[in-house]
Amino acid sequence: MKIGFFLLIFCLFFPSSFLLAQSSPPKSIVQEVNQAEDIYLKKVLKGASNLALTLYRSLEERAQNSYFSAYSLAIGLSMVGQAANDSTRVEIEKTLQFPISLAPLFSSINAYLENNKKSRYFHFIINNNVWIDQNREVIPAYLFSLKRVFDYVLQPIDFSRPSEAFTMINQAVFQQTQGKIPSMLLPQDVTSSLQILLTSGFYFHGTWVKPFDPVETKKMAFKTKNSLFNVEMMRRKDYYLLSQQPKFTLIELPYRSLEEGKAQMSLTLLLPAEGVSLEQVKKELTIDNWYFWMNTLKPQLIDLFLPKFRVEDRFDLSNGLKEMGMSNPFLPTANFSIASKKPLALSKVIQRAIFHVNEGEGSRLPLSKIFSQQEEAASFIFNKPFIFILQERTTRLILGIGKLEQPY
Repeated sequence: MKIGFFLLIFCLFFPSSFLLAQSSPPKSIVQEVNQAEDIYLKKVLKGASNLALTLYRSLEERAQNSYFSAYSLAIGLSMVGQAANDSTRVEIEKTLQFPISLAPLFSSINAYLENNKKSRYFHFIINNNVWIDQNREVIPAYLFSLKRVFDYVLQPIDFSRPSEAFTMINQAVFQQTQGKIPSMLLPQDVTSSLQILLTSGFYFHGTWVKPFDPVETKKMAFKTKNSLFNVEMMRRKDYYLLSQQPKFTLIELPYRSLEEGKAQMSLTLLLPAEGVSLEQVKKELTIDNWYFWMNTLKPQLIDLFLPKFRVEDRFDLSNGLKEMGMSNPFLPTANFSIASKKPLALSKVIQRAIFHVNEGEGSRLPLSKIFSQQEEAASFIFNKPFIFILQERTTRLILGIGKLEQPY
C-alpha cells in the first residue's frame, strides 16, 4: 500500500467539512503525491510527537521500567474531544497542539501504519475506547461523530455496577487486541463515580532489519543505581545511524517493513554519558531537540550490546495531563455538551502498553563473516538504564516512549 492512499481516504470520507482536500502530505511521507507541504498533516504529526515528549517529562519519576504511547493517547483524546465545547475543548486542543477538527487525519495516518500491521514482521496494535456511563444519556450526534471519524461504536456501560463494568471493559479490550493486552484495568480503577473513562492500549513487537545472532547473546551485568542484574545481552557489529550529544549517545535501529529492504519503523536508543542520569537526559526531550537530533544522525560502524527486554506498563495518565494544563475536562464544570445534556466530566485516562525487544528473525551470519576483526568499531554497551523511543522514521512520528531500568 502506498501512502498516497492518505489523501484518497480523507477526500472520499471528509470532502467538505475540514477544507483539507487540496492539501497533500508532507514531502517526508510521500513525494509521489505532491511536493507541496501539508501543514495540516504535519501539525497532527508534530502534535502527537510533542505530546509524547512533554507528557514523558511531566510524568512522576518511577524507579522501574516504564512505557506509554502518546500516539494512541492522542487518538483517544481526540475521540473524547469530539464531545467537548468551550474551555474544555480548548484545553484538549492545547494539549494535542492541533484542533479537534483535524482528527479525521488519524484515519489516514493509521491507514499508512496498517501497511506494517499486515506484515509478518510486525505485531502492532493501537486500541482506544471511550466509556460513558449509560445513565448520562448520550446524544446520537456524538455517536455518529465517533462512527464517522474513528469508525468506533460506543458501548453502553453501567458504572453503578463497578464489578460488572470492570469485567466488561477488560473482556472487550482482550477481544479487540486478540489477547495481546490481557487486562487493561485493575479492580480499583472502576468506581460508581466514573462518568467518562478513556482506555488506551498499545502493543508492539517487530523484527530488525539487522537481526542479532542468538549465538552472540551472552550473560552480562546491567547496573542500576542500587542493584546489579545479570541479563541476556545481545550483540551485533554493524553500521547504524548514530548521533553523539553532550549528555547521551543516540542510536537508531530500523525494523523491517512490509516492503523488503525499506524500513519504516525504528527504535531510537538514548544511552546517557558517563556521570549523566536519566533524569538529566529526560529534561533534554523537547520536540525541537528531537527534530534536531534526527537531522544529525550519521552511519557509523559500531559494536552494539543491547539487553533483551519486555516492558509491560500501565499508567493512569490523568495527573500527567493535568500537569500539562488539561485540568478543565476533569472538573465537574467540564463542558461535554456535545455528548450529553447532563453534566459530564472525564474521570480517568488509563493506558496499558507492551513492548518487546529480542534478537529478531532473518539471516544470522556470524560477525566475522560480515566484518573483519581488523575493522575498528566503537563499542556501545547498554548496561545501565536508558531511554527508548519507537518512531515511524519517514515522518519522525513518535509512537511510544519509555525507559528500561531493570531488564528481566
